[in-house]
Amino acid sequence: EDVEINMLYDFYHDLFDMYDLIEDPHHPLLEALSNFYNSLAIATILDRKIYVAHGGIPRNRKDSIFELENYDSSSFSVFSEGSDLRSKGGRFSLMMRDILWSDPWLDIERPDGKVYFYSKNVRRRRAILFTQYLTNEFLERHHLWLVIRSHEHPLMGVAKTHGDRVLTISSC
Repeated sequence: EDVEINMLYDFYHDLFDMYDLIEDPHHPLLEALSNFYNSLAIATILDRKIYVAHGGIPRNRKDSIFELENYDSSSFSVFSEGSDLRSKGGRFSLMMRDILWSDPWLDIERPDGKVYFYSKNVRRRRAILFTQYLTNEFLERHHLWLVIRSHEHPLMGVAKTHGDRVLTISSC
């Protein structure tokens, strides 16, 4: 999760209402949650075969998730735009945004037969919809065989997509 997104989408407001607290952006509870979020891994690899993330996979097929090991996430901003995203830190911000908030989607073919690896995620605005083409390429490039994620709420609690290579587990 991300502090800025929690402020934008009313998580903190809901928290204050739930516990009948006075809204204060410097409230100790918010600071504790921010510190907790900042201590979490952005993604992890289990048993050298399973990629686990909150949202999805990076759109840039040249990026390696292993580059994130040396990235200082305190410089991450979900609101990076334009030239900010083209800088090295911006590239990592874009990768982190994809990892935190992207969703799997059906494969999209162009009329000329070419395929899309991802598309804009209109619902989430700052993330992507990644296709099975991108999933397969990502898993092969990193020598993995499964993506586990939890950014959505599947009807039955669990959903398999992309040829059973993406497993979404409800985050509720």
